[in-house]
Amino acid sequence: MGIEHRVASVIAREHAYRQITGDVLMLGRQTMFFTPEHAQLLIQDAGIPIPDIDFVVDAETRLSSSDYISDRDFFRLLGLSKVKALDVSAYEGADIVHDLTKPIPQELESIADFILDGSTLDNVFDPATVLRNEARMLRPGGRLVAVNVASNTHGPYIIPTAHLLLDYFVTNGFSDARVYVFVYHPDGRMNAFTPDLTRMRPGQLQPANFTSPYTMALVVFAEKGEQSTWDHSPVQHQYRDHWDGFAEKLAAIEANPRPHPARSTDDAFIYHDDFLFITPSGMAVPSVAPPTPEPEPLQELEPQPITHYRDVQGWTLVDEIGRRALRRIGFQRIPK
Repeated sequence: MGIEHRVASVIAREHAYRQITGDVLMLGRQTMFFTPEHAQLLIQDAGIPIPDIDFVVDAETRLSSSDYISDRDFFRLLGLSKVKALDVSAYEGADIVHDLTKPIPQELESIADFILDGSTLDNVFDPATVLRNEARMLRPGGRLVAVNVASNTHGPYIIPTAHLLLDYFVTNGFSDARVYVFVYHPDGRMNAFTPDLTRMRPGQLQPANFTSPYTMALVVFAEKGEQSTWDHSPVQHQYRDHWDGFAEKLAAIEANPRPHPARSTDDAFIYHDDFLFITPSGMAVPSVAPPTPEPEPLQELEPQPITHYRDVQGWTLVDEIGRRALRRIGFQRIPK
C-alpha cells in the first residue's frame, strides 16, 4: 500500500484547515513515494511550519526505498506521534491484526481520530464490509483519507466508483464527504475532479461514471459527525425512493465551507459533464470542453492539364498488349 505526493498533499491541506490530532490509524503500513525533502515542501506549501526532526527513511514496507520518507515520519511532520497500523497479518510490522473483510470486534470501535487507507477497497472481495469497518473505527469528528485505483491498471481486484462511495457517506449522515477522481497523464500532469452534487438531486438523471484513457485513482475525504451511522446501505440514484432524508444530508454537505483539499496540478486535459474540475487553486468549476475550432475553408485547386495516356507507363503497357492481340487474330494496325 502506498501514498503518492499529491494524495499526501490532501492530508497536509486538511491539517492546515483543521489540525489533525489524537490517534492515527493506517490500514497497512504505507510506502510514501517521495523523499523527506519533498515531504517538507508539500507541508510548507500547505502553510504548515516545518518541525526540526531527524528523518527515518522507509526500510520496512514492501516497496521501501532509501529515498522515501517513512510513513510514521510523515505524520511526525504534522506533529502526530500516536500512529498505528492495522493489517490482516503482522506483515510489515502492523500493530493491530484483523481481517477487515470481517466485522471488527467491539474493542476496535472508535479507536481513531484519523484513518489513512492507501488502497484496501480495490484489493478485497468484500469492500462494503471494509468501508463499514472504517466508519466504525472512526471517532465522532474523526476523518478518513482513502485512495483506491479507479481504472483497469495496476491490477485492481475490484473498482469502486465515485458515486458509490459518496452515496455511502451521505446516506450515513457524515458531516462532510468529498470524493475525487485523480486522472494521471503520462507526461506527469494530474487533473482532479469531483462529482457535481447538483446532478445528485431528485429529478436528475443517473450521473455517469468517470472514464478516461489514462490511469485514475479515487481519493476520498470524509468527516464523521456526532450522529453519523455506519450500517445504512445506499441505493443507486435511479432506484432511490427515500429522497427526503438523502437530499437533506446531501444539502448539508453542499453547504459545508471546507475548501477542497485536492488540487489539479495543471489546466484541464480531459472533461466530464457530471463532474466538476478542481483547479490548481482549489476552485470547483464546470468541466466544459473547449469549443471545437472551425475548420479552415477548403482551398480551390487549380485545374491540371491532362496528360496523354501514352505518357503513362501503365497505359503504354495496355496499348502494347492490345497490339499483340490484334496481330494474333490477323489484324494489322496502320502505323502512325
